[in-house]
Amino acid sequence: MRWVKMRAPDHRKSSHLNIAYVGVIIIVITTLFLSGCGGGGKPAPKVTAGYIRVATLKDRYAVDEQITLTETAADSGQAEAYASTEECGFIRLVLVVEVNGPEELCSDVKVELDGDDITSACSPHSLVLRSGYATEIVCRINAITHSTDSGMGKVYACGAVSNFSYGYAALEERPDYVPGEILIKLKEGTTIEPAASATSGSALSSNSPSLQALLARHEASYVEDVFKADFGATLPPYYLSKGLDHIKLVKIRDADVMRAVAELDAHPNVEYAEPNYIAYLTYQPNDPLYKAGHQWGLRKIQAEPAWGITLGSDKVVIAIIDTGVFYDHPDLMGNMWRNPNEIEANGVDDDGNGYVDDIAGFNFFADNNKPTDKFGHGTHCAGIAAATTNNAEGIAGTCPSCRIMALRVSNDHGDMETNYILEAIYYAIYNKADIISMSFAYYSYPSMLVKEAIDDANADKRVLVAGAGNLDRDTKAYPAGYENVIAVAATNNNDKRWYKPPVGSHYGSWVDLAAPGEDIASTVPYTGVFSDKSGYYLMTGTSMSAPFVSGVA
Repeated sequence: MRWVKMRAPDHRKSSHLNIAYVGVIIIVITTLFLSGCGGGGKPAPKVTAGYIRVATLKDRYAVDEQITLTETAADSGQAEAYASTEECGFIRLVLVVEVNGPEELCSDVKVELDGDDITSACSPHSLVLRSGYATEIVCRINAITHSTDSGMGKVYACGAVSNFSYGYAALEERPDYVPGEILIKLKEGTTIEPAASATSGSALSSNSPSLQALLARHEASYVEDVFKADFGATLPPYYLSKGLDHIKLVKIRDADVMRAVAELDAHPNVEYAEPNYIAYLTYQPNDPLYKAGHQWGLRKIQAEPAWGITLGSDKVVIAIIDTGVFYDHPDLMGNMWRNPNEIEANGVDDDGNGYVDDIAGFNFFADNNKPTDKFGHGTHCAGIAAATTNNAEGIAGTCPSCRIMALRVSNDHGDMETNYILEAIYYAIYNKADIISMSFAYYSYPSMLVKEAIDDANADKRVLVAGAGNLDRDTKAYPAGYENVIAVAATNNNDKRWYKPPVGSHYGSWVDLAAPGEDIASTVPYTGVFSDKSGYYLMTGTSMSAPFVSGVA
């Protein structure tokens, strides 16, 4: 494979004319600082790899041999995406194509952003593939009238379709993804597993020789199933029907994760490849001192009149995907979900869901059945949604009769990796949680694997709620920014958007509604990162707004 760096659409002659192989397609999406747009610059958006395959009748062509395109994608061509904007308020999308072979016409190029056809903003609409030359398609999209700061796109060209994602970079101190880790969803029949012996020349083996060679080139050293049943258990048929057994976590020694992702995603035996993105909690810690008057949010949403009609139902289950839940808290223990088909502590997966003795939920980070909270954030969110009322304890939850399913996906510092988030979403679906509450955000790239899980949850009629984000931007954060998720902004006691520079609630037309999010009192563990001997704490952010909505939903 050959990678090409392009500077300008001047069709300059390539120095690689004598290399005999089918072309390379590179999608370049560049986004510079949007400075000078009033109030200073924004962080530079970045892009993950987007990919196009040139579909041909055979894999290789000699120089001077006619290239024949097919109508379906084939094993040829590679692609990579970068990011840039050419000027204030515009995004510049560039598709660069270079081939070796005589001229070939690719007509009806189409470009979509977030489901909108933006082809009219792009030129040319027909692509001429010329031996040894580079051709570009340039799209100039008004970032003010079109939500282009983050999202997903598709490029249709040469009989193939390519997905790409784009978005703002996370804060400098927050990495976008786990170094050296890639999530891969394989196509049916493809395998990746540890090599039987070191004589194979690679730590991993695959029944696809070209995929094995690609893994070896990037020094892949480890593979595991993202969805794996506990010892003595098996994955339920639902998981297999969704192809979840095809999702692998691969570790590579190659420092260039994005390059490895680009090449793996373009491989014909791979459905998706993406970095193992990190999501961050959408909260700001406040004051450990709880005061009785700090449940102002319940008054603002007029919870008491609603409780006069109904306190909710103990049949309604709210899955809290978070740092875990301190389920022995006196304000929570009466409302914890108990798996009705699991027998406690017998060492058997009684209900056949793949997890042994998962009575109150599961700890996906530690891979055990104790989703307790050492951080405090998940317990705080659980209390907002469904703390017990009329029990002479500190607070009341929005839905005092709902049940809390505790799903821990974070490490002890509150950081959440995508592989654990995927497990938690599908656990909530399979175990029939009615509402899935997510008080975390990807501030940079949207994960396509998480989007697929969100869509599956929506298709199964689950209600999904997420905090809009805390970076005071009008840009999307995810999962709130996905279609089929209720995006919740945060308000203060004056019914205004919560905003305290340099942080504040995200906002914009993509947000669905707002709920109380500043100085919210709720439950926390007695010990831990955010804890208090009283068992209560004040926190602020869209993390707090989301469980208000989850409890009402």
